[in-house]
Amino acid sequence: MKPKNIDLTLKIKNYKAGRFLKLYATEEIGDFEKAHPRIIPRLIKSLSIGDPRESLKAAEDLEEILDNFLNSTKVLKSSIQDYMVSQLDPKIEGEGSQFITPDGGIGMSFVPGKEKVTVKTSDDDPKKSTKKSPVKKKAPAKKRATKKKAKKEE
Repeated sequence: MKPKNIDLTLKIKNYKAGRFLKLYATEEIGDFEKAHPRIIPRLIKSLSIGDPRESLKAAEDLEEILDNFLNSTKVLKSSIQDYMVSQLDPKIEGEGSQFITPDGGIGMSFVPGKEKVTVKTSDDDPKKSTKKSPVKKKAPAKKRATKKKAKKEE
């Protein structure tokens, strides 16, 4: 049975794209890491003994693996651009970016010392201010006294 490429389309929230792209990147990097440790020593050994056929075959295999890795890296880069970077607000000079993490939290991307980040918690009108009453904390519960056990004296 010969392996085939299957095109898979997923409909997910835009902020969850990072998880699937990480899975794709991990798979492609793993394939590359499995393949090149066998080919590079084979290429070096065949070159050291002067075997032209084996050297050419190993060089072609290495080129094929590198082409596959380069193509998968280009797909990953375009997917990051399409599904992750396109969701950011337009870049303003001197300000970092705020994004939604795959867990639904708030993440920030900025260069320390050069950029600042203003955390936006909602799209409400900033003129409306809702003051919340301070939350009162409960005092910690008191520890109960331990019961002393009676000792038998003889």
